[in-house]
Amino acid sequence: GGGPEINHMLERVGKESKFVDGLRYTDAETMEIVQMVLTGKLNKDIVGILLQKGGRAVGLSGVDSGLLRAVKTEKDLGFVGEVTQVNPEILATLLDQDFIPVVSTVASGEQGDSANYNINADTAAAKIAVALKAEKFVQLTNVPGVLRDVNDPSTLIKRIERTAIGSLKATGIISSGMIPKIDCCLTALLGGVPRAHRIHDFRGGDVLRTPPGSSGAVLLLASVGISPSGACRHDGVVGGRAPQRHDRTSSDAPCYAYAGARRKVPCRLGVHRNRSRPHVPCGCYDRMA
Repeated sequence: GGGPEINHMLERVGKESKFVDGLRYTDAETMEIVQMVLTGKLNKDIVGILLQKGGRAVGLSGVDSGLLRAVKTEKDLGFVGEVTQVNPEILATLLDQDFIPVVSTVASGEQGDSANYNINADTAAAKIAVALKAEKFVQLTNVPGVLRDVNDPSTLIKRIERTAIGSLKATGIISSGMIPKIDCCLTALLGGVPRAHRIHDFRGGDVLRTPPGSSGAVLLLASVGISPSGACRHDGVVGGRAPQRHDRTSSDAPCYAYAGARRKVPCRLGVHRNRSRPHVPCGCYDRMA
C-alpha cells in the first residue's frame, strides 16, 4: 500500500484529489505520482530496511517481467485496475536464490493495453500467494482483528473457518474496512492457500509458524483438520510422527529439499528443488534419491 505517502506527494505538487463514491479517482497525472511513490520511494525504503537487517532484498514492481497484469475496474476510477493474471516466474527465481522480493503493486495492462494500473495491495498480495502456492498468507496490520464487540478487545476472534465468514458478515461482526481485508484472505484460501493470518502488533518470530509474540493474530482456515494435497507441512507433527528433516531416504516428514548435493533449505512454492528432479511435489519424496 502507500495511501498516506501518495496523499502527501499529491499535496506537495499541488494536485487536488478527486473522489468517486468515496474512492480515489486516479487520472494519468496521479498515476505517475502513484508509480513514483510506490515503486521509486516506498519500495526502495523497504528494501533498504531489509538490507540493514541482514536480508537479501530485491525491489520490483508488478510491471517487471509481467509479474502482474490487470484490467480497468468496472467502476470508472481512472487508472485503477483489478489483477487478472500473475506470472510468478521472476519471484520463483529470486526465492530459489534466497532473495526476498519486495513488490510494489503497480501492474501492466493486458496484451494490447500499454497503460499501467494502481492495484489494491491486499488483493495483489493474496493473488501472488495463490500463484506461488504459498503455505500461509500473512497480513501485518495496524488495527486489531475481528472483534465480536468492537469496544472490547478481549472479544477478538482468533480462529475463523472459511465457511463462517459469510455469517460473520451477515451479523455485522465483519464490517466496514474489515471486509476487504478478510475478503483478500478469502481469496487466498479459495485459491488453495491452507491458512491466512492477520497479525496486529507483531513482535518477531517465524511467520511460517503460528506467530509468537504477536497480539491480534487472527487465523483463517480453509477447513479445520484438512491439509490440501501437495501442500508443504511444517506444522510440528506430520503423519503422527515427531518432526524431522528429510534426508534422501526419509518420507512423510516436514519438507526440506536439497538445493545442492550438500545443502538443505526449506522447500518453497509447494515443490521440491533438486538437481536431478527439480519439480517433485511435496509429499512425493519417497524416491527422491
